[in-house]
Amino acid sequence: MAAKAKALQGEDVDGVTVLTDFEQGKIESGRFTIEHYKSRILKRLEKGYAWEKIEKYKKVMTLSSKTVNCITIGVDWSKNIYGMQAAATVTIIYSDGSQEYLQGDRTGGCGYDKRSSAVAYALRESDYMYKLLYEYVNKQMILPAEKRRFSSGMGIFSYGVDNLDYLPFFEYGVGINSTLHTVELITGLSHETEHETKNSDFYIITK
Repeated sequence: MAAKAKALQGEDVDGVTVLTDFEQGKIESGRFTIEHYKSRILKRLEKGYAWEKIEKYKKVMTLSSKTVNCITIGVDWSKNIYGMQAAATVTIIYSDGSQEYLQGDRTGGCGYDKRSSAVAYALRESDYMYKLLYEYVNKQMILPAEKRRFSSGMGIFSYGVDNLDYLPFFEYGVGINSTLHTVELITGLSHETEHETKNSDFYIITK
């Protein structure tokens, strides 16, 4: 009973995270009360709230902040029995001179946007890009709804932003413009160069 009462006050219990930062922000802004999340809190307490995503959040948010100067994206195309498939490589260049090289999985199957999917798969390999994504959505969530700026590439619209009880992610299949817009929003950079051909695509996002 003591654990339940503690959880219903918004306090974590024995390592169980009962409120996400998004929900905590809504409570602190006065948009919701903790009573609004009562059933959700109790469900998480019962299950132990052992989401890999939440552990990932804790991990990436401890990373030291740094500035992204430039991102280059290359997409390579090949054909299999399901049609053309894509695989992306992403290079992130930071202001301190360090670089991060990401290689995403190749797409498969058919019936969805392969270009944006390949890029999203590569972006998911970067803990720091996730940190930027989480920080950006956190800041937007405390704004009035009409002032928020989101992208479909953030993996939130399909589920309802105001019912967000999970972490954003780099969504696949949303179209390359939405994926590039997501990167622009979270890094503060601009998409300046692109080159698309039958066998390869190239994009540069920079200051």
